[in-house]
Amino acid sequence: MKRLFIFSIVLFSSSCEVPIACEEGYVLENNLCVKSEPVGNGPEPVPVDGTVHFSSSFEEEDFFEPSPSFKFLKADRPMDNGMMYGPEDIYYISRDKAYRGNKSLRLNFGGRNNFCNTCGTKTIELSQSEADSGCVELPSNRTYDGLAYNKTNGFSTWQVRSYVKKTGKICLDKSRPQKKSISGEVDRISAGDKISFPKMCWTEGAGIGGSVNRRSDCDKSINYFRNTGKKNDVFPYRGRLSRRFYMYIPSETELPAITFKLTYSHFRKGPDNKRYSNVLTITVQRSERIYLKGPGGGAFTSKSVERDTWYYFEEVFERESVKGAADGSYKMYWGKAGQTDGIPAVEQDNIEVGEFIDLSINGNWQHSNEVSGYVYFDDVRITNFYQGDTAR
Repeated sequence: MKRLFIFSIVLFSSSCEVPIACEEGYVLENNLCVKSEPVGNGPEPVPVDGTVHFSSSFEEEDFFEPSPSFKFLKADRPMDNGMMYGPEDIYYISRDKAYRGNKSLRLNFGGRNNFCNTCGTKTIELSQSEADSGCVELPSNRTYDGLAYNKTNGFSTWQVRSYVKKTGKICLDKSRPQKKSISGEVDRISAGDKISFPKMCWTEGAGIGGSVNRRSDCDKSINYFRNTGKKNDVFPYRGRLSRRFYMYIPSETELPAITFKLTYSHFRKGPDNKRYSNVLTITVQRSERIYLKGPGGGAFTSKSVERDTWYYFEEVFERESVKGAADGSYKMYWGKAGQTDGIPAVEQDNIEVGEFIDLSINGNWQHSNEVSGYVYFDDVRITNFYQGDTAR
């Protein structure tokens, strides 16, 4: 009887056992929380006839250095063309999350002192008298926000101290910035500086493309790979071009409310040699489903992106045999890292892909909401062969 009593207590205790919840960065193994190790840094296999055009896991700033065929172009100053890169800019190397190694490329929607959340701006290049007084004449009867960006001075922001709507005269408080320059410069307002005055959302004359609440598309957030060789050598007739990357979206991130574009791919094709855009997007307004505009047309995938999860994406373009021939193909693979089956989610055959122009990681942001938070990219690789999910 005593043994039976003890046994029943054990059964009762085990049936009411509380599941163990591990902190972020740890996984449950044998009822213990152990640190989750990132994917190793060892070299990935390359076929005998394979070529790696670009590869980076963002452990260093190696993605700005010359590679066999591609590199990212770094903007040395915030106004320059190239990657909007820096601790307070749109992109920066981060230790917050990593798929391979210890770092990743972080996209910050609030970077550049939140400039890409503005509903259009009016930009003025200051004369000496305007710089001395801190006052300029803008189009009248418009409603402007209570600050201005000095784009020349690392997007430092300055408070508006007065505005006469009838005349359009607006004056800034030059004594100190609201937010400092993202490039570490001395904060100041000088002759020749380009000052942008954001328009108030939902007011007359505000917005992008005629919509009074549409915010900046942030076109400079598109990270184009700069080709360092001959484009026809990268993607010859019957050639392949694969772009693979991993992506992570935290649960607290506020994505652009229309679409979040993950990639651009541009080719020329047809009798008029027209430039065509192929786009891979997350359709935020449709439960964050993946949609693509491929060389063979548009297609939705059946699943949505989940937050706090690393995802694998790969697109493989196979060019036609000769100009104008419809015997090329396009395949897109995606899924949770380590859980993909190697079967393309979208496959388009018997198409003309065209002559290669360029590729990107991330696109612009079409949004009317206040975007915020981060997205992380890691283990970006461009090759002439299908690569697959390295975690499988």
